[in-house]
Amino acid sequence: MGCLAPLQLDRRYTSTAFGRTPGARLATRLREFMDDDERALAEAIGGDLAAELMSAQLLSTQRILAYRNWLAISGRQSAADRYPTALAEARTAFARALG
Repeated sequence: MGCLAPLQLDRRYTSTAFGRTPGARLATRLREFMDDDERALAEAIGGDLAAELMSAQLLSTQRILAYRNWLAISGRQSAADRYPTALAEARTAFARALG
């Protein structure tokens, strides 16, 4: 099973416990995609506990940055106007995550 087995057990639980409505099935599938990304990144950077933690941190950082960009653009800020701020935020966020 390896060190990533808990994520596989979690997938089976969420698929059965929360998969009863269309919205719940969608949320479960999104979680599965996120888990797959996290697991693949963790394997690529070492496959141990430290890699799993770094993977979770990096992908959470990416998700938060994407959400902030979405909020700005949905609030009618153009992508061109958002770009300098997004770039600065990404540099700061990833420097902290990797730092």
